[in-house]
Amino acid sequence: SSSRMFRVFSFTASDLTTVRRWLTALRNGLSQNKVSDNDGINSHSNLSLKDFQLLSVIGRGFSGEVILGRYIPTGKLVALKSIPKEGIQRSNTIKHAFAERNILMQASTPFITRLLSTFQTSDSLFFVLEFVRGGDLGKYISNGKVFSEYQIRVYLAEIAVALSHLHKLGIVFRDLKPGNILIDSKGHLKLTDFGLSKYLLVEDHASSLCGTHEYLAPEMIKGASYSFAVDWWAYGVVAYQLLEGVLPFESPNLNKLYERIVRSPLRFWKP
Repeated sequence: SSSRMFRVFSFTASDLTTVRRWLTALRNGLSQNKVSDNDGINSHSNLSLKDFQLLSVIGRGFSGEVILGRYIPTGKLVALKSIPKEGIQRSNTIKHAFAERNILMQASTPFITRLLSTFQTSDSLFFVLEFVRGGDLGKYISNGKVFSEYQIRVYLAEIAVALSHLHKLGIVFRDLKPGNILIDSKGHLKLTDFGLSKYLLVEDHASSLCGTHEYLAPEMIKGASYSFAVDWWAYGVVAYQLLEGVLPFESPNLNKLYERIVRSPLRFWKP
């Protein structure tokens, strides 16, 4: 409110590495203090696997499988993302697991899956996520579902809001595809699986080749540095799929696929 008093602090650093370290610490601090609607699950309690009835495996993401579970004290259905510790240690991707947790804690938009709590066992890390009943958009597309123009407009608007929110937080998604877009019971979309996401400073760039082949931007394939624009390329691929029902560039040969993404003109088939 207007009656609040704010204090402004100025910091200086001799190098960019120090600035990045400070920003990461600030983001982590804000994430730890964030309180969200957690559907009756106490995020500060000592949760364990015994608090959940495990029902079925409903998906697999970049870093682990997703299990449909029932929170026993309330009967609430949740999605439990299980990340094996052995895999994290062996592949040296523990930073991705912590980045995913921090991103989910920071995100504050109805178009991103909510993180309700976290806990761990001796073997695995667990993210307790809201259960989104409608499944993922990829299953609808692969089954030949034809969406109305109105649905497509709404879906693309919601994805754009989610991506813009992530980018304002300094996060590049890097794995936007129909399989990572869930549909809730009211027909709205939610992004999920942030295992490949990365924090970027405004002037910073990434260079890793990662994501799903058919959705990779040309600059990633060419080994150039890239930033938030790669998400908008993937967004365009998803938009094409919703409109045309197929991918814009396809090939069973990976080198040919990359060649088509980089060089082939875009063609629309439906009138």
